[in-house]
Amino acid sequence: MNKVIDELDNLTDWTPSGALVEVDTLNELKPYIAGHVASKSLVINFLPLSFGEFAEKFFSPSIDLTLFDELTFSLWSRKKKKQGETFKKTADFVYKIQIGISSSAEEYLVPTHETFDSVTFDVRALTSMDRIRITALHDDGDFLIISHMVASTDEIERDVLFAFRDLFNIKMNNRYPKFLSNAPAPSTAVESKGVVNRGILLGTISGVVDNLSININAPLYLQKNAVVLIDNGVDTETHQIIKDDNRRFTFNSYFDGTKLKFAHTNSNLYLVIPGEVGIHEKDVLLPSATFWGLTGDPVEEQEKESKIRDSMRVNGSVRETPAGQEYNYAILMDCTARHDDILTFTSKVLRDILADEFIFIHGKKYQITFEGSPSYDEPIDEFNQIGHIQWQGSVVIREPDDDNSEILPTGDTTTLTVTVKTQGEQL
Repeated sequence: MNKVIDELDNLTDWTPSGALVEVDTLNELKPYIAGHVASKSLVINFLPLSFGEFAEKFFSPSIDLTLFDELTFSLWSRKKKKQGETFKKTADFVYKIQIGISSSAEEYLVPTHETFDSVTFDVRALTSMDRIRITALHDDGDFLIISHMVASTDEIERDVLFAFRDLFNIKMNNRYPKFLSNAPAPSTAVESKGVVNRGILLGTISGVVDNLSININAPLYLQKNAVVLIDNGVDTETHQIIKDDNRRFTFNSYFDGTKLKFAHTNSNLYLVIPGEVGIHEKDVLLPSATFWGLTGDPVEEQEKESKIRDSMRVNGSVRETPAGQEYNYAILMDCTARHDDILTFTSKVLRDILADEFIFIHGKKYQITFEGSPSYDEPIDEFNQIGHIQWQGSVVIREPDDDNSEILPTGDTTTLTVTVKTQGEQL
């Protein structure tokens, strides 16, 4: 389970402590942007003689952390990165961060590795957060790039699948404008075309609140099991079609339910191609992409790491966690549709995910490995009119034994090797 706290992609609400800190620039280079949503990341410029100076951001309302164990974000230091070094004692760190409520924040030391990478902090002692403050512990002048702050609790089997689903939905929402229909639209309907963050425009509908059905002379794409989004310019609602009675469509109880939530007059109706985690007990979504693979296979040959240490506090205490087992999760990606142009359009998004070769889970970056060859199940007339294209990829993730982690006191940390790698082989 995870929650994006802040993509760290804008300057809003960031305040420097004084003239020796500048928070007025955003980075647009992709190698220094984490996650799959943001197109920018935040740059904090610490000028020479800025020891003790800081940049901070307040959150209103405060962020509830009661369900989360860790806070992760990615960063890179231009001048203070350490090549091939580990962080063994407090003097090795050149930044610290305060997380939590202003009056009782936890204060951690921040490692600055050679490459743009994620850092993770133990927040189990915190119930909420209304501020983050990053403070320089040097006078040399430097700038930090920070990106994609995520709070998380490890539920690996679930989280891997949901990460693929969420990535598919992000990519599909951006790809809709590239849709080109091969099916002629009825003369009374709008020509099918894609709209970013909406879907494939099928036409317009009108109706009053609590209507149990809609009527539209729509293209062939609007059939039983389709998911539609209705937009009146102010409000949107999403429904799944359960029945087509001579172009009068009724909804099931999924999404926004069996009735219209809002009044509509010539509101745009869009076909949505959602990503979904495999669930056996619900109606199939058509078209859609479904992700399967709840169990991981143990990796037999792996580098043995007895302990993982992170979250060093300013007093020198550090969290130590048994490294746990690595698992290889094979993810089956199944796109389904009644129409070949929709099917190939959906399949292209899955190919793009595999081509990227990485995915962010809990704010950390993991490698995706393409497995095998794609398969195509052709629809059979009068029996199964649904085509399938299936792809498969895999992700290796190390699962730390968080239940047995402990905080080592200050006196025990002077000779420790501290690493922020908490799961799998990060890029």
